[in-house]
Amino acid sequence: MKDKRAVLAVLAGVVVVIAIIGLMRYQTEAASRGATNRAKVGELSDRGGKTSQVTLVDTADSGRKAAPRLSERDMLSTVASANLESTAIISTDPENQPRAWLVADFRGLKEVPPGFQLDGVVLTPEGFQLAPPEPGKENEPRTGFVEAPAQMLNFHSNAVALLWKEQVPDTKCDVFGEVAVSPDGKQWGPWQLVEIDDGSYGNISEFFPDGTPNPSYGYTPGTVLVWGLNQYSHMRYRFRLYSEGPNSPTLSAVRVFYQDSTLGQGRLADLNAPTPTPAPDATPPPSAPGGTP
Repeated sequence: MKDKRAVLAVLAGVVVVIAIIGLMRYQTEAASRGATNRAKVGELSDRGGKTSQVTLVDTADSGRKAAPRLSERDMLSTVASANLESTAIISTDPENQPRAWLVADFRGLKEVPPGFQLDGVVLTPEGFQLAPPEPGKENEPRTGFVEAPAQMLNFHSNAVALLWKEQVPDTKCDVFGEVAVSPDGKQWGPWQLVEIDDGSYGNISEFFPDGTPNPSYGYTPGTVLVWGLNQYSHMRYRFRLYSEGPNSPTLSAVRVFYQDSTLGQGRLADLNAPTPTPAPDATPPPSAPGGTP
């Protein structure tokens, strides 16, 4: 009898061990399946391992839907002030819309960046400003231009937006941005005035929802110019500085956002097509007509 009880006790112990091993294996497989499923959902992480969301500007609208994607720090296309060469890291969102940035900071430069053209504008430690007025003409209207060299984009794009950092000392001063695009870097469309995006102006948060700094914070956002299915390989921008008094506005930095939002259906702009006509509001204010520097 004692031998029978001993055998039963051993069998019971074996069953318990087998059950424990089975439970541990099940938990391990479940965790593995969970990780696999999360990977299939398409979570994207930045270099710090944090899942993040990126929008052009953060308007603190909780109802606004943003597609999960790489952090903006991994998309920056930095234009070094010394050589203005693009080193874009191109990213695409889940809808196959490649996008990137060009960045230029004019503060603290010792000389005008190569390729930039100035007319009535000088470089200062804070950035570009209007040349000082002549004695006795401090209250006469004056204007000047800063034009960047043509930039070849890292991919054909149908949408461009300007953001710029400005200092406007009073109501007699202002800054106006313009954009022109080309399908080949030779034939250019007209300059198009970039209106300020009223919906985003003053609403660019200092940080993204994940706590990372928003590099667009402190910039004036311009509306996005979109050309339907027409895509362009080159763009250039210029800014007009205007004043009706002794003070001058300052242009200290520029960020250019560009994107291909055609979802793969776009086409290269027809070289033989007529030059597109700018929108009625895409003309400089009559008090200070524009012109090529």
